[in-house]
Amino acid sequence: MKLLTVVCLLTTACYAQETWAGLKFGMTPSQAAVIVKGNINEPKPPADTRATLSLANVKVRNQTGTGYLNFSSGKLAEIELNFNDQEPGSSCTFGNLDSASRRIIRIGEIGDALSEKYGRPDVEKGPWPSSQQLTIHFATQPPRSIESIRTWRTSGQIIEAKLEVVCGTLLLKVRYHLPGSEL
Repeated sequence: MKLLTVVCLLTTACYAQETWAGLKFGMTPSQAAVIVKGNINEPKPPADTRATLSLANVKVRNQTGTGYLNFSSGKLAEIELNFNDQEPGSSCTFGNLDSASRRIIRIGEIGDALSEKYGRPDVEKGPWPSSQQLTIHFATQPPRSIESIRTWRTSGQIIEAKLEVVCGTLLLKVRYHLPGSEL
């Protein structure tokens, strides 16, 4: 009986981990909807056990993106924030100076915000580019991409920032999830 009590307490503690924007892993779609009330794209959270709530106007510093709250077995299991930036039309266009500047600022602000909050990444695959490296990339328009993945492990959650600049297109995703949980 004591073992069962300890397992229940440990499970509850894991689900109580606070994550992005005051959300907690283990919340139901209805509970999460209350926390992010102004940003939900759907009028009501779905009732199924493998649901996703889509978010609009997700903010990190001055950068706006979209987000997804992913639920497994009716409980919040993953948060995904997207800060992608692509020119309309061709997928391999660098755009103009304004769009390049916007992307450079976006990468810097989100990278800085994560580092300030979580410290130095525990794992880094490919260096996070500096604004100087990005300026050269956008100015010379090379046929290669820039890629970086940063991972932080905190007590109770993993935060992954995945950055890819292909031609002029920016793909930038930040993902929060419990250790060992894959949807």
